[in-house]
Amino acid sequence: MQYPSFFSTMEFAQAWCRAVGGGSEPFRITVSGSGQPRAMHMIRSKGRFGLYSLSSGVANDLCISPGWTGDLHACTVESILEQLKIARVKSFQWGVRFDHQPLADALRLQGLDSRRMATYVLNLDQDHERVFARHNATVRNEIRKGVRRGISVRATCHPDDISRYQKLYEGLQREKKWPFIYPAALTLDLARLSGMTRFFVAEFDGIIIGGGLFVQDGNSVYHLHGVADREYNHLFPSNAVINAGIRWGCETGAQFFNLGNPGSNKSLAQFKSSWGSRPEVYSVFGWQNPIWLGMSKVRNRARALLNGTRQNNFRRVSGISSWSERAKSFGELEAVCYAGGSERKNLMMHGACLVGAEKAVSLLRSKAIGQPVVVDFGCGTGRMIRFFDKHGCNVLGLDITEAMVEAARKIGLPSNSSAWHFNGLSIPKENESVDLIWVCAVLKYTLFPPGSKCVHGMLPATEPGCAFEATYADIAREMFRVLKPGGLVVQYEMYVDADPDVFRHDFEDAGFRIEEIEVLRRDKGRLEGLCEWGESFALPVSLVLFLGRSCAKLRYLFDAPERKIGDFRDYYFVWRKGGTVSPAPLEGMEEPPVLAPREARGGQGRSRDAAGEPLEGSLIPRGHPHVSARTGTT
Repeated sequence: MQYPSFFSTMEFAQAWCRAVGGGSEPFRITVSGSGQPRAMHMIRSKGRFGLYSLSSGVANDLCISPGWTGDLHACTVESILEQLKIARVKSFQWGVRFDHQPLADALRLQGLDSRRMATYVLNLDQDHERVFARHNATVRNEIRKGVRRGISVRATCHPDDISRYQKLYEGLQREKKWPFIYPAALTLDLARLSGMTRFFVAEFDGIIIGGGLFVQDGNSVYHLHGVADREYNHLFPSNAVINAGIRWGCETGAQFFNLGNPGSNKSLAQFKSSWGSRPEVYSVFGWQNPIWLGMSKVRNRARALLNGTRQNNFRRVSGISSWSERAKSFGELEAVCYAGGSERKNLMMHGACLVGAEKAVSLLRSKAIGQPVVVDFGCGTGRMIRFFDKHGCNVLGLDITEAMVEAARKIGLPSNSSAWHFNGLSIPKENESVDLIWVCAVLKYTLFPPGSKCVHGMLPATEPGCAFEATYADIAREMFRVLKPGGLVVQYEMYVDADPDVFRHDFEDAGFRIEEIEVLRRDKGRLEGLCEWGESFALPVSLVLFLGRSCAKLRYLFDAPERKIGDFRDYYFVWRKGGTVSPAPLEGMEEPPVLAPREARGGQGRSRDAAGEPLEGSLIPRGHPHVSARTGTT
């Protein structure tokens, strides 16, 4: 059988469910056609109301495959999807390896949504000595130094060894505040599958100072996770363990060694490439059950109708400590505007935002584009995805917070649009493929210092002492890359008490020219205060939106951005791209790696800890265990 995957096996599914628990259980899928009758397995996780979601585990870069001989027939894939798209399955995620292109093409033909991700792959087409020669000179020297200084590496599946390794793993989790690490029970179960896995530990003077788990994934060896004790960095234990994994791959006849997805961590991507690996693109496909999606739409429409005729009581937000909690605790507008504020306040703010979006639509219509491609950068609960779709646009929504994306999908997304979780920088679009980027109340957090706040006790961008992985300048360059010549960025910034010029420099450096800077709202303005007076009294939603729009239009016509009166205000920027395009960071990659952050500018920039590692920040993917689990190897 060709094109198998370790993560589709019953052995992996059972080991995962025993270790992770939480109501998860193996889900068997019968596969017929394109070879002998067989089965593939996924993980079924229980949700509310007796519904299930299916995946290969927590990390989407654990790819699965039914395996096939010869050509992969469409009927084989259709039969698999029929078993997945059943009433009690709410959604599924299916990662497809980069070298399983026929499977990716077949799933794409079935109309599944997909996003592309990158993994780093080292060819094992020669013996270990010749593969070793392809590593970066620094890597080779560090491996040799470790050996000379007394480090040793051995394979093990003994519980005591794995327990000592897990203590290192858990210590790094506490230090890095990772939300998830692979349980020791899973590592132990997989390490005992000696024909399919190897667990290596690095030792010095009888002390385990690092380790890593490797699995035979079809014709490759996959580095599942690994960490090292930073006190012994001078011995380079991570390099020693990975070298042992590569040697094992050469001995087993694997065709390549997969170092995995580095996410948005630039230093980790550089570390992976230093082994002579190359980036390859793989796809993650997703599906949501239209029955439950439709019920969510009906429920949310009923709520909107009810909220339009009754008073919205004020709620305290002191217990809300993250954007994820806002997405789960508040409605469509409160989650992204004024958490805990009155309905009228949020509708007034939304009305001003709609004025900016309507002007963006007018700019698109002036270009006479058939169906414009729009990216909603920081889509939140999807309110503007729905707006642009109603005006004939094909919209891709992106957000750094998974709970926001889930909220957007639960409220309901149009059939021509989608929302995806991303790393805060890399836009999954080809060069010069986007007509307009809409970005609302997002970019100020990448411009101002960590710990900066808005008014009304809203959340800071990050905790003080942390920094963003991406900066304002990085994002400007990424937007320039994906926009067509003449394409537009319409930037709406809420609650800003700085001059508008602070937003200009980096966009102009990236190649944009400014076309408009206007004020659409002032938080303490007399006009807004008059319309929000007596906000505890309920008014029809349509009337409040009319008032919000009217205030914004008057501000647009008569207010001046340079007028300094000391209050918080909402700015409206329009940037236009010229006729040239920045080169793609990596040829053939739809999701480029994270660009290098700018050096500190006026006390701003990227903070690092004592070991030189980037500190955790809001724009680093926080819910990606596979990326996090290997961050410690660098």
